[in-house]
Amino acid sequence: MQNNNAATALSALGFSDTEAAVYCELLRGPATGYRLAQAIGKSPPNIYHALGSLHQKEAVVADDSGPKAHAIVADVT
Repeated sequence: MQNNNAATALSALGFSDTEAAVYCELLRGPATGYRLAQAIGKSPPNIYHALGSLHQKEAVVADDSGPKAHAIVADVT
């Protein structure tokens, strides 16, 4: 359960449980908010709120070239 360890570590750094779950899911690759909501099992508004917070923390970025996909900052080239 590597993602569980990562989520615990992110929570210790001040990420909410939802932010940590979103970030861990984004470690798999870029995703839309809707797909993140499906994968994590939380409502889309909760996911979009977490994404907004992660954007403010500069932990994720959005690609607006198509359907808005989000990615962790480390994935940006």
